[in-house]
Amino acid sequence: MPAPAWSIDDYTRPVDHATPFPELTDWVYRTVCRQTLDRPGFCVLTLPATETSLRMRDRMVALTRALSGRHLRETGEELIYQSATRFDQQGTTKLHRDGGPENCFLMLGYEPSTVESEVAVADSSACAGDQGLSEQELLDRHNPMFYEGEERLRPYTIRLDSFRPEGAQIVCVNNSLRSTADRPWSWKGMLHTARIVRPDPLQSRVINSTLIVSVPVGTAPFLTDQEIEEFGTTESVHRRRY
Repeated sequence: MPAPAWSIDDYTRPVDHATPFPELTDWVYRTVCRQTLDRPGFCVLTLPATETSLRMRDRMVALTRALSGRHLRETGEELIYQSATRFDQQGTTKLHRDGGPENCFLMLGYEPSTVESEVAVADSSACAGDQGLSEQELLDRHNPMFYEGEERLRPYTIRLDSFRPEGAQIVCVNNSLRSTADRPWSWKGMLHTARIVRPDPLQSRVINSTLIVSVPVGTAPFLTDQEIEEFGTTESVHRRRY
């Protein structure tokens, strides 16, 4: 079966200072943190042209905290950061899942860049279900790093048409990998990829990358408050090489 025909309006929201924050939080949670396949599992938040890097990161941290409150009401667990970093990425990637526990999602803050690029996601959960496999079995048997696995996922792959590299935007992707263990709830994850159409070593393509995980209340944090504050204020950017 092909990927659902999600329209741009299904997964994209413009965000500015007048956007009602509770409504935005609820929409992001319902759109990204899906337990069924009737939601996209990803979203794009387009930000004002005047958005600074500091303001973007402040917005990301505030949204994460609000989503944790929403998640607590929904599941009895909270959301915390497993990682938060900034890097300059100009290498095309294959479809992949970032490391993380069973239930987690990525919140990626893309700063405006003249480096031409595209972002896409693949609904690996839908693909696995259609083939009678668990999500782990799909990745083990049909690794998307190789041609056969990539082709198997192609009908389930969606380019984010609202993604504009020249603009500031936040992209969230459900990064979960459902296990076979019984539990009251579990998220259905996706894979993601980026294609750099035309790299430019003289320019930057900065991504403020956070991995947000679901944990029982009281779990020791992966990052200290100071480390989260440093993520929000640092000017340091790591360069990723491929």
